[in-house]
Amino acid sequence: MSALTGFRGLAALWVLVYHAWVYAVPKELTFSLFGESFYGHVFLSLGWAGVQVFFVLSAFLLTLPFARAHAGLGEYPRTDEFLIKRVVRVFPAYYLQVGVLFSIAWLLNGDLPVPFSQLPGYALMLFVPEPIGLGTQEINGVWWTLPIEFSFYLLLPVIASCLRWRYTLWVLIGSLLCMLMWRFVMVAIVEAKPLYFSAQQVFGSMDSFGLGMVAALIHVQYVEKSAGGSRYRAVLWSLTLATPVLFFLLGQWMMRQHMNYWGPSLIFYTWSALFSVGVVVLVLQSTRKPDTWFNRVFGSPIFFYLGMVSYGVYLWHLPIVKWLLSTEFFASYAGYKFPPLMVASFTLTLLVAALSWHLYERRVIDYSRRWLAKRR
Repeated sequence: MSALTGFRGLAALWVLVYHAWVYAVPKELTFSLFGESFYGHVFLSLGWAGVQVFFVLSAFLLTLPFARAHAGLGEYPRTDEFLIKRVVRVFPAYYLQVGVLFSIAWLLNGDLPVPFSQLPGYALMLFVPEPIGLGTQEINGVWWTLPIEFSFYLLLPVIASCLRWRYTLWVLIGSLLCMLMWRFVMVAIVEAKPLYFSAQQVFGSMDSFGLGMVAALIHVQYVEKSAGGSRYRAVLWSLTLATPVLFFLLGQWMMRQHMNYWGPSLIFYTWSALFSVGVVVLVLQSTRKPDTWFNRVFGSPIFFYLGMVSYGVYLWHLPIVKWLLSTEFFASYAGYKFPPLMVASFTLTLLVAALSWHLYERRVIDYSRRWLAKRR
């Protein structure tokens, strides 16, 4: 599904754009339409929502084998192989980055950037709320999302028996209730600590993961089993045309209510779910037919390659943005820093991500696949 690989690349790029915009000191852009004021910098300021795109895509793609098996279209995935593949995809690139960043800190300062007692927590990627994990950290501000994604990998085989078409509504309801209950509890116990960190843990993000799972069930039923026909295509195209309007309205709502987003409010409990609905529509449109213009654009070689190296882009972009801002050029730059910072950070990040993919990540994945095939 090449278009989904392209979507993943665009999501990683969106997060990069957001961090470059924020660290370059963000500028707001407003415009008037029909007597109302609107925010024109929504695309820049909402780049953090690229993480929600990752969650929906992961849930969709990883649910497909289970949904196909229950529909009689394939073999049931083996749990041990599933988890081995997930570990191989996530941890090696992360370990490489930890090793590089810690080595740089040692060379510059003669010491590790964290206490020695915390190294086991870094090895296990325990960026989860204390006292279980390490909490938030400043070495790389994107690391805290990685255990959320990996927690879903651990949860998926447990709930896989429910991933059947006849349970679709229950999967949706259960996922949304899980998110609501978790966030209600976090509001009650977190108090003055950053609520976003606790609220976004795997159970608090089950709206995005759950909608991705539901999308996989719909795809198997209406595309792979051909149960939908022309009616499914017509409904999907109608929803696709409405999706830009949904994204625009959600963006304007966030701009007006962003101070209330990480607190007990309507936007706190509903925004990510509504945004994920729009992502699901685009995902289903991308997987309906491989030769549509929609797939030719998002599955094009440029977007596809960006998606292939997207994990490296996601891991490396923020340290690179911060390092660039510390250089003499950007420290003395008199104009608005975002345009040159965006170009420089994207170019350097893409280079580092490509090297990580071709020289390391892909080789580890290929080796693990050969090992699993021999083991099987």
